[in-house]
Amino acid sequence: MTISDSLSDRSSRPAGIHLDPQQLINVPANPVILPGLFFDADLGWRAFLKTQGVTGAIISYARDSGVVGRQAFIVGFEAVRTDRQQAQSLIAYAEHLWEREATISFWQSRVSEQAPVTRIVAGRAPCHDEMARLLDRFDHMAVARHVEPDARMQALLFRSPADGAFSPECRQSISRVLPLFMQSAGAFVAARHEERRAAQLEAMFDKVSMATMLVDANGRPIFCNDAARKMLDERKWLVQGSDGTIGCTNPAHSKPFRNAVRGVATIGEIVPTDAVLRLDNEDGEWRLAFIVPAVSRFRDETSRCAMVLIHAPARTDASAELLSALGLLPSEQRFLNSFLRANSLSEAATDTGVSDETARTYLKRVRAKLGVHRQMDLAGLISRLVPPIRQRPSASAR
Repeated sequence: MTISDSLSDRSSRPAGIHLDPQQLINVPANPVILPGLFFDADLGWRAFLKTQGVTGAIISYARDSGVVGRQAFIVGFEAVRTDRQQAQSLIAYAEHLWEREATISFWQSRVSEQAPVTRIVAGRAPCHDEMARLLDRFDHMAVARHVEPDARMQALLFRSPADGAFSPECRQSISRVLPLFMQSAGAFVAARHEERRAAQLEAMFDKVSMATMLVDANGRPIFCNDAARKMLDERKWLVQGSDGTIGCTNPAHSKPFRNAVRGVATIGEIVPTDAVLRLDNEDGEWRLAFIVPAVSRFRDETSRCAMVLIHAPARTDASAELLSALGLLPSEQRFLNSFLRANSLSEAATDTGVSDETARTYLKRVRAKLGVHRQMDLAGLISRLVPPIRQRPSASAR
């Protein structure tokens, strides 16, 4: 069950709310609304509210500290799911009533006695007719709130004509359950914040070309960036076993790797402990595994773990943007990239389609611009400048 379930059709409806546009509460074209808006949060609220005759609600949750901020939950009002403007109008309407009745813990009125809010949009008439259609299924509404030292919850609740006004017993039930609503909203929003934070970190680390992962003391991955996932799929240096733990494809390296991970993850925060291991594969290629202590955080819980970074031999595939920043012309960039891959100056000249004399001229100009006196230092300089970031193919390489 979700709080965005459709409202049940009612055979008994009010004749309609007739609005005078001059009496509408105008909201600016870009109103300040709650930044978090949820329709599908399955918090169990709708089931309880329905027992109280409430078939539509706008609920706000806010904390005065932390990173959660202000959030809005819409129960019912299925029509606004695909219309951001109507959702903004509903929230603005609720904000207006919450502000107007700021000192009252519970207040109720007939819907027809309150002027709905409208939002003025450039080039469009006020949407009071749309608001009227959203509200004409309801008869009574109430404002309820619960305030704690560092958090508050406010609700605008709607009942249909068949359910009538809010009784004292209904008011007491709602007042008793609002603290529980606040707890569930806090947990839900904190979880969503962690999910967004994890997604942002994943997007950031996926841009890093160096395989990077967080593993627990047993070698089970907590996080892997895209480069690490591809490395595990290739099974050339690291492999994930059936029990979920990560080991090395070379059996001689697996035990030292796991011992290093366990040591760094368990005592690394107490006694600074880093480890560096060489990983060889059957093709004679090698990588370096740097293992450093780290901490994994989820909500208020922290746990020690290890960060594993797999370092490959230095890259010399500099991007066109990097070489342009160094002052090299496109023709010089093409030559330099070929020269760094070639076995000789003549081979680089052939690869770029120039004569040996022109190649020597390019090499002289590149060394002068980069301040390099020996040819063998060029590769070292470029490899130090290339960041471990996944690069799209440059124009010069296409």
